[in-house]
Amino acid sequence: MKTYTFYTQSHESLLNDWFIPSFVKTQTNNELIVKKFDQKCESGAFMSEGWNDSMFDKIEYVLHSIDDTPKNEFFIHADCDIQFFKDINEDLKSINFEMFDIVAQADGPDQICCGFMLIRSNDKTRTVFKEIIDLVKHKKYNNDQIALNAIYRKFGLNVGLLSFKYYSTWMSCPGLWNGQPDPINNIPNNLVLHHANYTIGIDNKIKLLNMVKNAQSINT
Repeated sequence: MKTYTFYTQSHESLLNDWFIPSFVKTQTNNELIVKKFDQKCESGAFMSEGWNDSMFDKIEYVLHSIDDTPKNEFFIHADCDIQFFKDINEDLKSINFEMFDIVAQADGPDQICCGFMLIRSNDKTRTVFKEIIDLVKHKKYNNDQIALNAIYRKFGLNVGLLSFKYYSTWMSCPGLWNGQPDPINNIPNNLVLHHANYTIGIDNKIKLLNMVKNAQSINT
């Protein structure tokens, strides 16, 4: 399976120090495709000036990935603020993919996270992501993730959510992580991956990546 990720200059250290080394170590049968985007958001921080412009690039990249994938086959779209602990293919053997158009990390109860998705290449997914670009450009939704969660049922998209082994800090503590608690003391063991979202700023992302990695080392 192909895994598509992207980065801008602000996120290059996350890609090179975390995403790629952990991917190479664990994902033995997945091909990695990396694309660099122009830095349209100076800080790289969630919803800061220029952030949505980068999100347009991201959704256009998803559309490219759909077209680049044979019809009805899946690919992985992953943000670069992710670290991998186990082989995804091994973990996903129990999922009946024939049921779904998208299988994604959970971003809250019954919420899709656009930062890690397995997407089927078909007409439904292509139509939905084209619609998302239009909705966000016309400011009907603040970002791509809010738009996807709002509209996917209308388009008949069948969505499955991954388990808590596909970890984000919302699963351990409420709201955005702003440095506290430090450390988070209830990080699950036996994770497949960790997505360093639910915080703002590159420094906080790196702190979370270290914290979760250390917790896995202690627990294994």
